[in-house]
Amino acid sequence: MLSVGESAHQVTAKNIVLATNAYTSKLGYFKNQVVPIHVQTAVTPPLTASQLESLERTSDIPYYDDRSVLYHLVFTPDQRIVIGGGSAEYCWRNDLEYCGDLSKISTLMLNELKRIYPSLADVQFEDTWDGVIGITMDGMPTVGVMGDHKNIYYGLAYNGQGVTLSFVFGQVIAALANDKNHAWLDTPYAHNTLPFMPGEPYRWIGATAMTGYYAWQDRK
Repeated sequence: MLSVGESAHQVTAKNIVLATNAYTSKLGYFKNQVVPIHVQTAVTPPLTASQLESLERTSDIPYYDDRSVLYHLVFTPDQRIVIGGGSAEYCWRNDLEYCGDLSKISTLMLNELKRIYPSLADVQFEDTWDGVIGITMDGMPTVGVMGDHKNIYYGLAYNGQGVTLSFVFGQVIAALANDKNHAWLDTPYAHNTLPFMPGEPYRWIGATAMTGYYAWQDRK
């Protein structure tokens, strides 16, 4: 039985799969191991033919840089540019509602896009949004099964790598649920015990210090 939220709605199920990553602590699981960190992404309108030609790009392969708080960029099939990164923020008490200034981060990403592609000096974003990623103290994810009846399956704490890794962990969970073996069950990620994170205010101090240090590293 699972109680969700302040209204304590109850869901009864034979098995539970926790595939909620940064949102998991709000369900009462991994609340002292997985911390939601807010990151942002923006998208341009479809670029014109002349704008695309000015970029002189040779590939549509997505890419990211090597900063600690990195930027990532991809071209969509309808010729938009999606860019994200440059900021990582923690909100008090694992709050999932963004507490920062989205317009400020939008400007940050737009300046980076124009630095990469100076010919897009007149481009503005069509939309900017915020989301959360699940971060752990050691930067490691975990996948496995737990509970008194071994019926709570989980795959989470991707530390920003979930776009790819979540598909693999889905396969691992399916194998566990069907009593089958999977090669990733022999890796350190399987049933990885995530380090404990203290509560507030220590969590806010630690997360803010960590993200601030990474930003300082990038500036340096």
